[in-house]
Amino acid sequence: MKFHSIWNPLLKAMIFGLVAYIIYRHIILRANFEELYLSFISSISTSKPIFLIIAILLMPLNWFLESLKWRKLMLSAGPISKLLAYKTIFSGISLGIITPQRLGEYGGRLLTIPAEKNWLSILSTLAGSISQNIVTLGLGIIGLSLLSMHTQILNNLLLFPILIAIIVFLSAGIYLFLNVDFVAAILSKLQVKKYFLKFQKQYHEFRLIPRAHLAQVLFLSLLRYMIYSSQYMLLIYFLGWNIEWNIMLAGISTIFLIQSGIPIPPFLGVLARGEIGIVIWSLFEVNELSILTLTFLIWILNLVVPALLGLIVIFNVNIIAALGYSENDKT
Repeated sequence: MKFHSIWNPLLKAMIFGLVAYIIYRHIILRANFEELYLSFISSISTSKPIFLIIAILLMPLNWFLESLKWRKLMLSAGPISKLLAYKTIFSGISLGIITPQRLGEYGGRLLTIPAEKNWLSILSTLAGSISQNIVTLGLGIIGLSLLSMHTQILNNLLLFPILIAIIVFLSAGIYLFLNVDFVAAILSKLQVKKYFLKFQKQYHEFRLIPRAHLAQVLFLSLLRYMIYSSQYMLLIYFLGWNIEWNIMLAGISTIFLIQSGIPIPPFLGVLARGEIGIVIWSLFEVNELSILTLTFLIWILNLVVPALLGLIVIFNVNIIAALGYSENDKT
């Protein structure tokens, strides 16, 4: 019996089941789901739905920027169509939603490209993630500082060493991102290179990406950050919160900073993000139910919707072939 004839449908069923379970757990099994739903309906009738509509319309732009980042980093793989890039992003989100810190995105992005480009895709996904974290850290420093000035969420004894640590990581991240050859030199000295012969060619191709392209990827990461921060702000306005816009931005960037540094299990995704939101927004006497509604809406817009689209993509791919196994491989 052919290897893929059993494992291909089995893997698809496992992915579908896990994604369905995560969504079901966070929506249907949620103890306060009815309260969140009523809070959402109340906001539609008492505020301006236009804020919600604009937040929804920003979703495709968010995905487009992420797909453009990936296409630029996959430069040596040859021309990649916009449609293929979208499929890659969606399939990555489907696997990412069921793994801590969305690590499954690395595997999900392998399913739509030729198997010989798998390691190049992994490197490109890693570089894209690093670029996004660089932006998150940089703006998170500013946000945390402003928030601490207005709320004293952290005293100066704690704030100063935290900011120093973030600045050090940020500086190192920017340098390593723009100097891939330096990373190669470190791997050589550590004698790690011999363990990665399978992707040596793809790594060499990745090293050929012009520094100008990497700088563009950083800029695209900044644009993405601005898009989903805008979505966050629009949903806050939709829910009728009364917070100054500058403090609002400081709170949002602080939340993103905290989320980027905490490995959150998938079954606790919305709950953990809700708790982080409560810690920050309760400083401004925002209703806890409204905070949880905001977190829930963000999760639906930026993760659940693309994850469902990703399942459609995964349904139409050969997972085993995408992972590099031949149809003639035996069990």
